[in-house]
Amino acid sequence: RFYVDTCVEVGRRDTLLTMSPLRLSELEIRFYGGAVADDVDDDVSHVVCHKSDLSRLEKLKEIRRGRKRKFHCVMSDWLGECIELKALVAEAGFLAVSKTGYLNSSV
Repeated sequence: RFYVDTCVEVGRRDTLLTMSPLRLSELEIRFYGGAVADDVDDDVSHVVCHKSDLSRLEKLKEIRRGRKRKFHCVMSDWLGECIELKALVAEAGFLAVSKTGYLNSSV
């Protein structure tokens, strides 16, 4: 299950970024049989971000710290690669990076 970072405030669909380049990612996920969550709930395994707007990574990091089951925070390129190769690709080369480092490291 995916959460796509298309809102100004994480999980608040009333703050949807209508011109987000990730809107297409949401459609692709659904087209290929994936589920898109409205919030970063306990079933989310991947959060998809776009390189043009990483402003919510710290909030996502905070959410991740509070969870037993961690999620991968990846750039949208990862999704494109999975679709192109028709397989789940390792997340390591596509991790979203914040000012303090990789979201997926040590937390």
